[in-house]
Amino acid sequence: MFTPGHEAMELGRFDVTTGEETGRLALPVRWSQEVFVAAGSAWIVGDDRSGGPISPDTLYRIDPASMTVSGREQLDEAFEAFVSGGVIWVPTPDGFGQLDPATLEVTQVNVEIPSACCIGSLLPDGAGGFWYAGNRGRAHDLLHFDRQGVLRDVVKGAPYEGKEPWTGIASTYDPGSDSFWFVQYRDEVLGVRLQP
Repeated sequence: MFTPGHEAMELGRFDVTTGEETGRLALPVRWSQEVFVAAGSAWIVGDDRSGGPISPDTLYRIDPASMTVSGREQLDEAFEAFVSGGVIWVPTPDGFGQLDPATLEVTQVNVEIPSACCIGSLLPDGAGGFWYAGNRGRAHDLLHFDRQGVLRDVVKGAPYEGKEPWTGIASTYDPGSDSFWFVQYRDEVLGVRLQP
């Protein structure tokens, strides 16, 4: 959350039953838009620079009990880091790799796809893998990689009323219904359900 005046950012911990705030941490970042929980920690992707353009490329591991920073790792690309089925994926020079939550080292699993900024193109499948909403290189395709980084499925896309079909400001994949949802513009949501 932003503090008043947008002068800093803080992470809040809340009781899910009462909604009461039970802890707060002033983050050493000036911007962040990604927070997720994995391996018993909270994770923040943030920008810790004091000036210049916004580029959230630092991953922070937060101990939720003490509300302290317990680890920090510089990422190869900005904006993209996420969890799927307990697996943490982070950008590498060639694509995406898996992060060991204890050592903060990237494992040998590597998926060679371009990273993407600000379009919500990586959709966790809930089983350790992810869907990549490709609009670069393989235009209009949805690519499914399993937790080993193996390409399992390709869903061909098509332009949607003259717009890129898989881009937007937010997106998600629902494994229960095998469907995708893309918030494309201010008043538009695109739903796509895969057919068996």
